[in-house]
Amino acid sequence: MKSSLTVPLNNRKILISKEYLSAAAEAGSVVLDLEDSVAVEQKDFARTLFVEAFDAYFQKNQAIFVRLNNHPHEAELDLKVCLQRPIRGIQMSKLSNTEQLRFFLNSLESKSQGRDNRQVQLIPIIETLRGLKNLGEMLKIYSPPCLYFGSEDMSLELGVEPSPESLWYAAHKTLFEAAVHEIPVFGICGPLCYYTAKNLDRFEDLLKLSKKMGFRGAPAVHPRQIALINKIYGTSEEELEIYKKVIAKDRKNPIFSVDGLMYGPPMVKRIKKNLSQIE
Repeated sequence: MKSSLTVPLNNRKILISKEYLSAAAEAGSVVLDLEDSVAVEQKDFARTLFVEAFDAYFQKNQAIFVRLNNHPHEAELDLKVCLQRPIRGIQMSKLSNTEQLRFFLNSLESKSQGRDNRQVQLIPIIETLRGLKNLGEMLKIYSPPCLYFGSEDMSLELGVEPSPESLWYAAHKTLFEAAVHEIPVFGICGPLCYYTAKNLDRFEDLLKLSKKMGFRGAPAVHPRQIALINKIYGTSEEELEIYKKVIAKDRKNPIFSVDGLMYGPPMVKRIKKNLSQIE
């Protein structure tokens, strides 16, 4: 699941557009958004479109997630609606402390109404300063399958424009804390707004940097970003060929060279881990 396509739930024209539906088929997952992309006065209307949207996108991609509102009342209404369908998971926006986390965990359980929602994944989005500060405590009471790093909201709280320089510490702290618990993180260390032919190259540069930092994939706020995310976070034929050579040599010696580069146990373990993620 290297890429996720975010779809605003308040715009029927976008929901049924060929561009979005086609991109959904190529994305690792689809996120139906009830939070920031939906104005406050449109929340109720957006919920009425959920079933229609889910059914349309489920035909293209069965990994459907829903991003819930952070406000308890709105989140309760969101859950009541989205649990009508077999969603893959829920993204908890602006998660800031253990109390909020317990609220989401308890709400999911109470809204089950006899249904088996044990397979519904709860995905924290770390996009507030308090969430960053309390991440370690939250991971002690719940171990999610992955985390998302929200660069835009984090930048807002910091009072800066989103950029690798301004987000460097927040992104690395999220990555390091998650790594301690062996939890993958998805996100980008910079703005998410680049999607046109004029600026997709800037988005590509941010993706390459974010991958080097340790992010395992990225969200897309526009269909044109999906192919690029899949490309950057994919594994090329050349890389696979090198991996195979390294694994073959590792069977004979702990320290060796392949194509003029030295390899040892840590590098081999990393390559094996990369291969397991591909498989």
